[in-house]
Amino acid sequence: YKYREHFLTKLFMLSKLNQLQKACTLEELREFHEDNRLLLHCYSQKGWWALDKLLKASPPISLEETAAAYMEQLLNMTARVARYTSNVKVLLFAADMLAEQLTPAEKELLTETITKYEKGYIPFGVPLYIIKTYAVQHNLQSILQQSLFHPFPEELLELRDSGKVRI
Repeated sequence: YKYREHFLTKLFMLSKLNQLQKACTLEELREFHEDNRLLLHCYSQKGWWALDKLLKASPPISLEETAAAYMEQLLNMTARVARYTSNVKVLLFAADMLAEQLTPAEKELLTETITKYEKGYIPFGVPLYIIKTYAVQHNLQSILQQSLFHPFPEELLELRDSGKVRI
């Protein structure tokens, strides 16, 4: 199940980047980078910062060289499935982005849910969905624009064909 999610996430992220490379500006590449910030942090925080540094290079290299180097580093970053420890850090970071908007009871529920994920009791999607729900409830576009919450069309991920659910 997690390997299928990884495959689909990588496929759609690289497809979007490939489309951008055909006729993109540096600003569009930076926007892609920011929209994928949380998702890329799941793979490697260090890698995300290296990509960020590449996009802010001074003096700037050509757009073609930047895009090619970005794609190469992105492929290296996403070569393996994201570690759960990185996912936990991203969940905590997203929870921190929400903190000022949440009631104490909502914070407690979110913290408990992240802890349950960390201990392996629930899948990654559960705390993600709670974070997304709170972001929708409080209209937090900075969170909702993140590809982490919609890395590929939902129709492609059905539990019925994963071998995890009885039909």
